[in-house]
Formats: sequence, structure tokens, C-alpha cells
Amino acid sequence: MRARSTAVALALVVGALSVDRFDMSAAPAAPAPPDNPPANSLKCDLTGYKGAPGLTAALVGDVLTLTWDGDKNQQGRLRLTNNGGTPTIQDLAVRRKGGTWGTLASNVTPEFRVVSGRRRMDTEAQEGLRENGITEITPEVFEKNQWDPFWDAPLNIPGTADMGRTIGLPRKPEEVHRATSIYQAQGCLVKTDGTRLSVNFPGLTMGVFSSGQLEFTIYKGSNLIRQEAIAKTDQNSVAYKYDAGLKGLAIEQGSRIVWRDPINTRQEYLLDGATNEREAPLKTGNRLVIAERTAEGHVERIREKLDLHSRGEIATWFARAVMPPAGAR
Repeated sequence: MRARSTAVALALVVGALSVDRFDMSAAPAAPAPPDNPPANSLKCDLTGYKGAPGLTAALVGDVLTLTWDGDKNQQGRLRLTNNGGTPTIQDLAVRRKGGTWGTLASNVTPEFRVVSGRRRMDTEAQEGLRENGITEITPEVFEKNQWDPFWDAPLNIPGTADMGRTIGLPRKPEEVHRATSIYQAQGCLVKTDGTRLSVNFPGLTMGVFSSGQLEFTIYKGSNLIRQEAIAKTDQNSVAYKYDAGLKGLAIEQGSRIVWRDPINTRQEYLLDGATNEREAPLKTGNRLVIAERTAEGHVERIREKLDLHSRGEIATWFARAVMPPAGAR
């Protein structure tokens, strides 16, 4: 089988900054820059950056400061630095225009945890190939059609419950790899594209993924921040899942998580109680849950309507349909 690199992008939208539910009187002051910057001071290439009102970047000493106009007459500020090769959010703050900055987080680092396994085909895909005259699953056939299967659980070891619908079982424990992001950043690249501004830090690795970059993106007119890991792997048939977040947030009395549930009701979860040994599942909005058989019927109708032949082609069509054009908000 011919080896090829597979690129991935793991993303986290870092909340919606809001002054409305933030007590500015209790906001801590922004941390002061250190008197003696670390040996690997932040060096950024700003040749691709073009400043504009309401969307600016400035490198002063060891700190890159991004400032932008957000939603509802609010402004956001993100200060980035390099701590021993690890990109660090020195300060994340929000305010109403002309008001006092309130710090939401300081000295936190981005973290990604990824688990990867090996992708397999299922019997449904095999039957479809047979209907089209392909009776032998060669390495070339597998390489071309491996992402069409609906039934696969690459992290389920040994996977005996899936024997009837997944080809090539049982799975082996050594197929599964778990890793946390490691940074060795030497600098950053700052670019603007219309109403968005991005900061890219090369030097990211995550288990089977290498040659990666960490990227932050802000959008004029929005209070959202996008935190993204972009990497590649030379291994074939890699399936993966990931968790993304910020490490180092101070948990104090009254600290809480706030979110919208599936019926758009504001909910919150206090964090100052006993430590959980396991993650606490939260039901949030913007999720879709439908029955398996209903999904299969929808897939068939979509294939017929759009003249597509696989789930992979449907996914590609959908990605192109919803992807905003360059420079769009």
C-alpha cells in the first residue's frame, strides 16, 4: 500500500466572551510582564499582517497582544507569549468599549488529548463494492474506500461484538495510541484575512501526529476565539478522537461553567466542590440525535437526490457547502 500523509485539524472554540455575566468589579488585574523575559523570547513574523480598526496585533517585548471589536459594543484582548517552547495565554480579557479590562484567564496553556486507532471497512461497504463488480478487497481498494463504512469502532478492543459487521477483527491493543500535545515553538506567524486574524505556532506533536502547528483565530464582530491544532501523520488508515481545552485555569470559590442546554436554557455547573474522578457529562445545545434506521433512510435519500455514491462523498459535498468563503465572518 502506498504511504501518504493525512492532515488533521483539531479545534476548540474558546467560549463566547461576555461582559453581561462578568462581574467587572471582582475581575483580577492583568498580570504584569516579567522583568526578565525567558531565553526563548517570542519572535513573530508579521509580514502577513495588516492592521485595521477593530482588529490589531502588536508585539512588544515577549508578548503578542491581539485586540479586536467583539459583539454588542464589547472588545476582547488576548496576550500570547512563549514559555519554554509552550505557547501560553498570558492574559485573556474583555471589556465594554472605553471601559476597564476584566481578566477572564491568565497564564493558561492550550491542551489537546488525542486517541488514535486503525480504520476498518464494514460488511455494508463490502456488499456495495460487490454490487459494483469489486469482489476482492485489495490494499488499493481498501485505501480508496476505507472512509465510507458507517460501522466501525477503532478504539474498541478486541471488538468481538462487531465481528458480524466489521472486516478484519479482532483488534490488537497496540493499535491504539494515546497522547497529549507537546510544544516546541520557536516563534509564531501572524496573518490577517479579511475580518479574521490568526496566530500560528509551529512545533506541535501529538502521538502519531507530527509536524503540527497550534493556531489561534479571532474574528472582528465576534466574541469567539478558535484554538486549533493542525498536524499530519504518515500512518495509513488512522481514525482518531480528541479532547481540547485550556490547562491552568484557577478554580476558586464560585468558579463555574456556563452553557446552553438543548432547549437553549442557560445552565451552570459549580467547580468548587469535591474533585470528580471522572468527567461529568453535560448536555449542550447544537447537538443532533436521531435513530439509526432513520439515519440510514436519510442517507439513501441524500445519495439519490445529489447523485452521490457514498457517505464520504456526502461529507465532502456538505463540507464544501457550509465552508465560509475566505475573509467571511
